[in-house]
Amino acid sequence: MKSLRSNSLILITALLFISCGQSTNLNSKVASQDIQIRTEIYEENEKFFVDEFLTREGAVDQRISHNVFTSQHLRNEFIRNKKKNISSGKSIIVNRDYDIVSSKNIWTVKNNWTLDWESKYSLWVKENFHQNFFLNHNISTDCADVAFVLRWIFARIHSLPAANTLAGSGKIFSQDNFIRKWKRLKRDTLWYKDEVFLAALEYLKNSTYTKTLKLDTYPVKLSKDAFREGVIQLNPTHVRVISQIIYDGSGVPILKQYSTRPTAIRPMAKEVMLNFKAIPESDGGFVKFRWPIKSKRNWKLVNGKDMSWFSKDQYQTKFLDGSVNFTNYLMDTLGIKKNARATISSMLGAVKEFVNQRDEIVAQGYEYCQQYSCDLGTIAYDDWSTPSRDKRVVEFFNKIDKLIGENTEIDPSLKDFYIDLKSNTFVDLQYAQIGLTMMEVEKLFRDSYLSYDPRDLIAYRWAMDMRVQYYSLELKINRLLKVRELKIEQAQVCRDSLECISGTKLFETLNTISLDKELKKYIKNINFLCNSSAEYCLLRDKPDLINISKYQSEPNLSINKRLGIIKESLAAK
Repeated sequence: MKSLRSNSLILITALLFISCGQSTNLNSKVASQDIQIRTEIYEENEKFFVDEFLTREGAVDQRISHNVFTSQHLRNEFIRNKKKNISSGKSIIVNRDYDIVSSKNIWTVKNNWTLDWESKYSLWVKENFHQNFFLNHNISTDCADVAFVLRWIFARIHSLPAANTLAGSGKIFSQDNFIRKWKRLKRDTLWYKDEVFLAALEYLKNSTYTKTLKLDTYPVKLSKDAFREGVIQLNPTHVRVISQIIYDGSGVPILKQYSTRPTAIRPMAKEVMLNFKAIPESDGGFVKFRWPIKSKRNWKLVNGKDMSWFSKDQYQTKFLDGSVNFTNYLMDTLGIKKNARATISSMLGAVKEFVNQRDEIVAQGYEYCQQYSCDLGTIAYDDWSTPSRDKRVVEFFNKIDKLIGENTEIDPSLKDFYIDLKSNTFVDLQYAQIGLTMMEVEKLFRDSYLSYDPRDLIAYRWAMDMRVQYYSLELKINRLLKVRELKIEQAQVCRDSLECISGTKLFETLNTISLDKELKKYIKNINFLCNSSAEYCLLRDKPDLINISKYQSEPNLSINKRLGIIKESLAAK
């Protein structure tokens, strides 16, 4: 065996202690030397995670496992199984490639952060953070990555310090933490060609997330000098970055960009800030990075309260309860002129981009699911299905409608402007091979015929004609009914017990409230198809579907009541 390899790896046996709950950090010493296994439990983008990190002195954290779940229930099952098997222990490889090389750094710091540098950072974000920025530089992202990576790139370009909290140990990772395995990589003066810097970004992305971002930031003042491009909108499970503010009314006032999961090299999604409700302090809000400063040999972050633009104004009760429109207040405070037509145009453009992205996701998902399992409950299903994306398109249209309602008195022809704009704005779907006006797009998404299941044919995912709408609707209903039938069967424990009541774990697990809500939404589609064509009437083939509107969702009710059979209800009376 080569001596280099034997020197780089050490095998230890560890007992891994894991606990349930929201984001948490637990640890266990696993050897006489200062080596610990730390477990992070967290949630991002409607997915649930359990990460394990090996931490030790003289090295950066080493992530040794990364587990992703589609529900909190599945994650809790994983944790319970871990607890059951805790006595058996687990072999862990300590990789010496994560040792810090004290004589090297990722880049050399020549400047320090000031308010002037913050202004330059805002300008840099405004000029450089366009939709394809990460795509053009071949950098993969998820939601929290965007904020971290933008800051590190700017710091690297201008020889400023960058430092963030690691998820495992809670230590600060900075430009001075050069590790052994990067010694083999090539350096370059340009950041996007510097292999060491790009490797550091990958390490940073794998070792940070929304919780650590909250630790590294402070709530920013709502003023024109402080609230600028580069400000981060943070909540417990998602991150957006302000990329553009237009003050003169010539365009959308405040534009945000973001990425999502799964981690991928992708264009950013855009979102217009409109009718936005403030985020509570406990969840985040609008924040900026705390500055790194050198303390003896190590880097630390300036206390948030000591930052010049620190303010808790955004957490006022009037913003949180919605009694004062936070977006309008912010735009008035920043001196932004409102232009409803420009905002509507930008929002419709954002919807168009969303639909184009869906076209690509649908095609890629279908190709993937032909080769691998994408069954309901799998990570692949969650990655490639589009229920949240489809819902967001409808939400965009609803926001536009609300904006029109609020501005019709000021601009009486605004509604006609919007109708013309939708009729004359086209989207060409490359993979689906169809062209649509935005008027047709709105109808497609509002009518609920679109399939969001990645296993379905691409034609079903877009449901353009009545025949496809029939089969798409039938598929969706059959799948939901199958899941519902299983839940009703499992709910026998509730029918046999008086303890299965609202608020209990059994009730929450076995009720079909969300399933029934979705099924009842399809009644309108069923009636439309039946009124339009006897051939494409689901009731012709499945007359029992008429009972969907009478379904009852509580798991402790009898099967007949769950199926909407009225006779028993009358008998019970």
